[in-house]
Amino acid sequence: MKSLTILAIASAVAPSYLHGQAQEDYLNWIRQIQTEESANGELIEVVQDHHVDPKGTDQSPLGIPVAGTLFQLWTLDTTSSESWLLDTAIVGSARPQAQIQIDAQDSHAGIPRTRADIPFSVTTSYFGLQALGEGVAEALTQVQSQHFLEASYFPVGQFEVLTDEVIAENRVDTNSNIFTSITPEGDLPTFKAKGVEFFSVETINENVIANAQIEVFPLSTGGLSNLPERKTLFSLPDFIGVTVDDAYPGSEVILEATVKSPATSPNDSPTERTVQLLHRNIINEDSEDVNVQFSEFDLLNAANGDEVTFRLIAKSIFDTIVLDEEVRKIDTSIIIRGSINALN
Repeated sequence: MKSLTILAIASAVAPSYLHGQAQEDYLNWIRQIQTEESANGELIEVVQDHHVDPKGTDQSPLGIPVAGTLFQLWTLDTTSSESWLLDTAIVGSARPQAQIQIDAQDSHAGIPRTRADIPFSVTTSYFGLQALGEGVAEALTQVQSQHFLEASYFPVGQFEVLTDEVIAENRVDTNSNIFTSITPEGDLPTFKAKGVEFFSVETINENVIANAQIEVFPLSTGGLSNLPERKTLFSLPDFIGVTVDDAYPGSEVILEATVKSPATSPNDSPTERTVQLLHRNIINEDSEDVNVQFSEFDLLNAANGDEVTFRLIAKSIFDTIVLDEEVRKIDTSIIIRGSINALN
């Protein structure tokens, strides 16, 4: 067995109501708990307390067996005789370990991101778990695996636990092409879900040994406004209104107009050209609500008989979506009809 250098920081992690009181009023110690074999071959639980300063390092009082040791950090208020367990840790040459890997199409600053309608995959690996038996601490035989979420409309600090499972064997769990479990607020469609999903693996003493998270953003929606309902326009409106809700971070919002001009003679072919009227780069998730101004047909260079298709587009790392599309035909001709009746 080997000894271990341990770090005691009792005053730094004591309950908040202890701060401000004199350190000499407190007694701090490390409790070491482990299973050892006695002289006659029996397995016995050994508990050893070792007093420590509020800050500093020291050697563990007992050697560390292969099966592992449970360390507890305690403090005692000598004026009231109340004591508190401040922290725990499992140490051993063999101990439970885990890794969580989230695979998503988008990763920003190392944190996976996805859209509510785009799947992702989660792989959790458990290793270092020992079979339950004599001389093996229970904390080395199992871990707790959790999946929980925080929807955007939850009060601060509120989470919903989806799974809470005890894992007692070394294995690899892979969930491929899964969609978010977050539900949107109220009657909104599922693609409007927003929040964060968390995956965590802890020891039975609630020490986190692996964790990962993925941010979920809603699908963008939007529309065009201030275009006359009639499909034939004698002139363009002063502006076209653009509204985009839930633009994905890092995406582009584009308003373009495709102008189709008819052939001017039997030997000519129809022509088509596309003009970009608006281009916005979305740094963070945002909503756009802007007006694109026009000066008659100068911007589009549209002529009588042309057909103009307005498209509002959201372009993200996942795909390019047409949020709205409106088609209008230009007719600048003026037709005057009338009649003259003879007066008797």
